[in-house]
Amino acid sequence: MIKKPKFSSGQQKGKPIHPTVQAKVSRISVNPDMLLSLLEKVRLYKQERMNSFLKQELLKKLHTGKAYFQNWQESSPELETDLTEKINENERELTSDFCEILKNLEEYLQPVLSQFDSSDFREQSQTASPSESGKTKAKDKEMKHTAPEDTPMDLGEYLILLADKLLMELPLEALSIFQEEAICSVSRDFSLQLLYNRIHIEEPENEVKKDVKSSKEPKPKANQKKSIKIVPINRVLPSNCMPVDMNNFKYIVDPYNETKETEAISPSKKIREILQKYQEQFTSHWEGVIGSIHVPSQAEWEQLLSKSSAFLFYGMERFLSHILLDRLVAVNIPECRLMILLDLMRSTQSCQRLTKTDTYKSSRQKSLERPTETAILLSLAGVRSIMANQWYATLEGNAENLETLSENLLRIGKSTGQTIRILQKDKSREKVPPINVEEDYGISSRNRIEDQIIPNQSQPLAIQPSSFNCVLYGLPNLIVM
Repeated sequence: MIKKPKFSSGQQKGKPIHPTVQAKVSRISVNPDMLLSLLEKVRLYKQERMNSFLKQELLKKLHTGKAYFQNWQESSPELETDLTEKINENERELTSDFCEILKNLEEYLQPVLSQFDSSDFREQSQTASPSESGKTKAKDKEMKHTAPEDTPMDLGEYLILLADKLLMELPLEALSIFQEEAICSVSRDFSLQLLYNRIHIEEPENEVKKDVKSSKEPKPKANQKKSIKIVPINRVLPSNCMPVDMNNFKYIVDPYNETKETEAISPSKKIREILQKYQEQFTSHWEGVIGSIHVPSQAEWEQLLSKSSAFLFYGMERFLSHILLDRLVAVNIPECRLMILLDLMRSTQSCQRLTKTDTYKSSRQKSLERPTETAILLSLAGVRSIMANQWYATLEGNAENLETLSENLLRIGKSTGQTIRILQKDKSREKVPPINVEEDYGISSRNRIEDQIIPNQSQPLAIQPSSFNCVLYGLPNLIVM
């Protein structure tokens, strides 16, 4: 456990700062059988999550067939109730399984977690009263205009978990000790050396200056007048943060067009909505490919990845199932600082495609396409920060995540770590009306049912699996400029 020193505002000017890093090492015996059992439960949970999408689609098709051949007015209420109950039962079982996994994880890591002193977090959150928080916000606004660019900003408590690869398969961010309000970011990385390399990647000085200047380049006058009213042009970059050029975002969305265009939350429709919504401020220079227009070639994949400051993949199934693995390994993409993977969605078409392509792959090749292995490969290719799902998600869930990520990364200017934290906290607090199959045909059932289940009354918030699906690998201090 390494504790980084905080910046003190009371330090005298002109005097050099000599920070002291506090380190604590503990050696604790563990039960290997308990870990193996926990990993098996997580594997089965993720597999059942993946299979549940096909089950729901089959249920909806069966529901449609019965409604077609029977008298609609007489049988509709019974069919709707039957379909809703089946989906609800499946979701309750999955949520219960997740809570059981989390409980076992707490027990397994208790000897290690007991070494953490969370009193500092509690004291910090309790001392900030509502009136003081208002003053703090006002001071922050003043600091944005008065603070020089080389001034470190107090971003709050940032935790980086350097966990073993096996532990990376577990929902570490959902542990109760990490739910303190004062914690602004919980991210993960694979080693201290890799974390160091992410921070100290060698870049030519002219490239670094170009990144900062490119974010301040004037836009066309027609758009400039509108953007000034909404988003400040001069967004100050603290010295303890790294910039991501907002004008050099690239994207590939639903490459094989495997969702229905009629669905309001289809990836192709959602990305167009985001591009239109933020066009005048951020997305006017974004480039990419949408599968409903054409299927991107491997050359287009490589070109967009190699020339991006940030890359968004928003599509079905595993990210690496769309790009040749040997081509990705050969590509060096240090300029791509941020990778956002909103993948692991499933439809009948995507499942059929994946089944065909997987027949030509070995077990080792398929294992390299899993989320943790994907994050490792992208890290070795030079990506500094990776936002990715750990298990399969709904169309609605990923659409909501894209909305939240766009709002906080682009419009508000939050860091990558703060944005993921907001994503997790907002979904934990939200209260959604109960599922009604007749209204939305079961599309949003997963997120809604989770809100109805409170597995542990002793905890202040209900644990929702979807809240902790999207996690952050790498640097939590990237800011879009």
